[in-house]
Amino acid sequence: MKCPICQSNSKVKDVREKRRDSKTRKRVCEKGHSFLSYEVSEERLAELLDYEKAFFKMQELLEKYDQ
Repeated sequence: MKCPICQSNSKVKDVREKRRDSKTRKRVCEKGHSFLSYEVSEERLAELLDYEKAFFKMQELLEKYDQ
């Protein structure tokens, strides 16, 4: 994975298992920048996107009725 700061290659330094089939990886690039990357299963991603859709739909409805 490329570093979001300098675009150099990075290596995984630490992996943490999170709940619901997800992982957090701490990465360090060749120039010393550190950052996190997140990995989720396809099922969890679909669930999160459904929640996001519902949230934006609710926000639209609230804006419509607040006017």
